[in-house]
Amino acid sequence: MATRRHALVFGPALTLAGFLLACASTTGLAARTPDWVDGKSARYPEANYLTGVGRADTPEAAEDRAYAAISRVFSAQISQRTREWERYLQTDEASKTAAQRDISIDQVTQVSTEKVLEHVVIAERYQDKNTKVHYALAAMDRRQASATLRERIAGLDREIDEL
Repeated sequence: MATRRHALVFGPALTLAGFLLACASTTGLAARTPDWVDGKSARYPEANYLTGVGRADTPEAAEDRAYAAISRVFSAQISQRTREWERYLQTDEASKTAAQRDISIDQVTQVSTEKVLEHVVIAERYQDKNTKVHYALAAMDRRQASATLRERIAGLDREIDEL
């Protein structure tokens, strides 16, 4: 009789506990996707940080893509120069006229990029447990980047003055 009373009391309680545990494992206890995966990060606001998110099948590739995302912030310089030279020479000798014409066209395209990736760190990592995709958040403090760029510009100005 005592066994039957325990079964009536503990049976529904165990069922309820199992149900609550199952719900908690799929919602409450599961790791939440960080805000930076799908948008802007509250921990790394745009006013203070340059950020880049990388997504890949391996953590290393995700980190490389995060660095690349930040590097795209910096601009590339493209310049094209075309130079045309035309020379025309005419000579008259003893009622003979000789003409010579030379045309030279030079076209030069230069592409230069300077990606300053100093002071960039992988601030956070995340792996989606369902898709197994790895994410990495690269961050660069804007104040540090600004100071570094100012120092480089001052150094280039000094080099120009010396030349």
